[in-house]
Amino acid sequence: HRAELERSVEEAIARCTDELTARHREELERSGEETTARCTLELAARHRAELERSVEETTARCTDELTARHRAELERTDELTAHHRAELERSVEETTARCTDELTARHREELERSGEETTARC
Repeated sequence: HRAELERSVEEAIARCTDELTARHREELERSGEETTARCTLELAARHRAELERSVEETTARCTDELTARHRAELERTDELTAHHRAELERSVEETTARCTDELTARHREELERSGEETTARC
């Protein structure tokens, strides 16, 4: 009886150990899955925050670069405008001088002709 009882006890202990091992395995797997899911969500949140920060920094940098380019283009445009203005002013002055010279020459000729006519008449 003792041997049978010992064998029965050993079988019961083995069965209980197997059941406990199976339960612990299931609990560990469930716990592992939950931990993995939680960690995945945390990593996703961190990556999202890092990406948002990176996008904001890149947007700011690109905006600064574009602003600098536009500023440089506007300055070049101002320089070109000033250069063209100076050329136009010079051209207007030259044209005015030439026209004034032509008008003066015509008036001189007319005055001379008029003076000759007046002299001849007198």
